Amino acid sequence: MLKQCLLPILLILLFAQPCLSCWKYIPLNELVADSDLIVVGTLTNVRLLNEPKKHHGMLEYEASLHIEEYLGGRTNPGTECRFRWNYHPGLSANIDRSKDIGKKLIWLLNEAKDENGLSYWTAGRPDRDLELDQLDTIRRMVGLPICFIVLDETHYYDYAGQPVNATLTISTFQDQLELSDYPKVEDGNLVLHGDLRIDLTFDGEEVIKKDPVRKGPGDQKIVITRENPLTVECDLTRYFDFNRPGKYSVWFGIHEGEPAGRWEFFIVEPPKIKKAP
Repeated sequence: MLKQCLLPILLILLFAQPCLSCWKYIPLNELVADSDLIVVGTLTNVRLLNEPKKHHGMLEYEASLHIEEYLGGRTNPGTECRFRWNYHPGLSANIDRSKDIGKKLIWLLNEAKDENGLSYWTAGRPDRDLELDQLDTIRRMVGLPICFIVLDETHYYDYAGQPVNATLTISTFQDQLELSDYPKVEDGNLVLHGDLRIDLTFDGEEVIKKDPVRKGPGDQKIVITRENPLTVECDLTRYFDFNRPGKYSVWFGIHEGEPAGRWEFFIVEPPKIKKAP
């Protein structure tokens, strides 16, 4: 009888609350690198945008985010910006931002566009709002170079010959930043200056390098600005062996714990075509 009573209670708790374990863990430094705007602010003036019955119970909210301190970003919206989120009371893997109304928090935001092409801001993960005890850590991070890597696909089918093209970017939240760690293409080869590195893993194991990326000295410096980041393109198959189908993860950065980017992708074995009898 006790088990029969406990089971409905457990199900209610499971589906009625946001479930942190439903979200894949992303280190704070990678969340910072993937943010468009980082501020200290408070949500106010919440309003419901839709009729939930017409959207299968989904609630769409908009609020004003009053910005008390601008920490960094691709742009500075001033003292206030539009903030939106969706919430479904019956799903565990979503976020109810109503609990954050009136609380002073650190926000790691991404920019989006509404139906009229106007900008608003989102925090689409439960770990994109932080308590103020993290403020010193975030202030330090936004002053560092922001490394990011983007691949042109998430699935590559012809792993024996298809290039795996990557775009490496180093940007800054500051007006300008002097770099001694940066990527550069020299004589057709990717060169990583200073302590910059690219790490590739397959199912958690380091992938063997067939032609190690060349290293350059860190004594020459370049300057980037918020409006003009440094971008370099390369084909990762020149430097790594992609000889097994499966899940790969590539990391681009300078030091562990600093703003860096990660991209996960799959090498899929081409389907076998049956020969006609």
